[in-house]
Amino acid sequence: MASVVSSAVGKFWHKATGNPETFSLESRIFHAFSLIAFLLLCIELPFSLYIHLPVSAIITAGVLVAQLFMYYLSRVKRRLKLAVWLTIIIINILSAVDYVYKSGIAGPCLLLFVISLFMVICISDRKYWPFCLAMNLIIVVSLAVWEYLHPEAIHNPYRSTHDMFLDNLVAYVMLVILLYVGTSQILRNYNCQKQLAEEKAEAFKQLNGEKDKLLSIISHDLRGPLASIQQYFSMLGEASLGQEERKALEEHLLKTITNTQELVTNVLSWARKQIGGHKMQIHPLLLQKELLPVIELFRLVAHRKSILLEVSIDPGIIVNADGDMLQLVMRNLLNNAVKFSNSNTVIEVKAMAHNGLCMISVKDDGIGIAINKQREIFSLNVKSTYGTGNERGSGLGLALCREFVQMQGGDISFTSVLGKGSVFYVTLPCELIA
Repeated sequence: MASVVSSAVGKFWHKATGNPETFSLESRIFHAFSLIAFLLLCIELPFSLYIHLPVSAIITAGVLVAQLFMYYLSRVKRRLKLAVWLTIIIINILSAVDYVYKSGIAGPCLLLFVISLFMVICISDRKYWPFCLAMNLIIVVSLAVWEYLHPEAIHNPYRSTHDMFLDNLVAYVMLVILLYVGTSQILRNYNCQKQLAEEKAEAFKQLNGEKDKLLSIISHDLRGPLASIQQYFSMLGEASLGQEERKALEEHLLKTITNTQELVTNVLSWARKQIGGHKMQIHPLLLQKELLPVIELFRLVAHRKSILLEVSIDPGIIVNADGDMLQLVMRNLLNNAVKFSNSNTVIEVKAMAHNGLCMISVKDDGIGIAINKQREIFSLNVKSTYGTGNERGSGLGLALCREFVQMQGGDISFTSVLGKGSVFYVTLPCELIA
């Protein structure tokens, strides 16, 4: 029960003070002060009437209404500066009046001036602090000197010493509560801002690392294949090349172009994602129909390496996914399976649905992944490696697979034994089995 109440109060407080993404730190602190001050003034008003302080009760009622209006002005109308300045003026004027009608320096009003200065410093711009401090000191010193020179002008409204002690004690307790709430709100918001800044710095650091990796890919992995293509064309132009040599060069050229195309596709997809250019369109898709074009393309690629591609996908499986993303993930998984498989082996592509999820698996009997490389296999930190046919990789494909699968609400994992092969699993939401 207590946790439910605490949660409800926390939600109300968060909504009442304002969302950190919408309101500034100063705004949220001002809202917190206003709410606590409103609650304390609601207690102070009947208390002043209880100890027969009608003037103080009227002043309290005026401050209560004014503070509620200031909260509305800042929270609803987004006029924080106006609300702050009106608060400064009203609090100082009413505190000065209360000073006169509440025993002057013997009453609790000096505490009001202290807490009002604290509140003003918390919510106003730094450049206004000297002015606020000077105004506070001038008002308090002027009132004290005026009381010293004209003590008869100060009213003593208390009927007994008991009432005076009680009023001072209650005022102290209320102001301490206000001070506590204000300080805790400042520290809480400061810690939140600090954590947010640290998270942004970490995200920027990660993004900067990914940018460096991308530049490395473009400058090295992309330039290398292009240089090879240029060299192949130069050699193809030589008349001394025999038919078999020419055919071998053409096959090598085709392989290089295919690998380069895969690299460019991944680089462009990664870049589009980073700048927010890829808009997901998740909707029900027939899995077999969506993957079949990619599978048939790689069936031909696998055939060139004498690799058999076996497929077992229920034609009725429907997944909730983005078609372009799903095809890119499958292209990368099949490309890696073919790239790191030896000749005369088998690659198996399967898909099954269970409990609202569809699991797609790509199994190969290739070279496998070393244990020390498995931890970073889905990151940009993994170093690119050559396939069994000397195919060049970029290290970008699996990182893209993980990000694109997770963006679609799915998951990707793998198992691998060095020298025996790997199995990659992609899990996606499955709407139904047709």
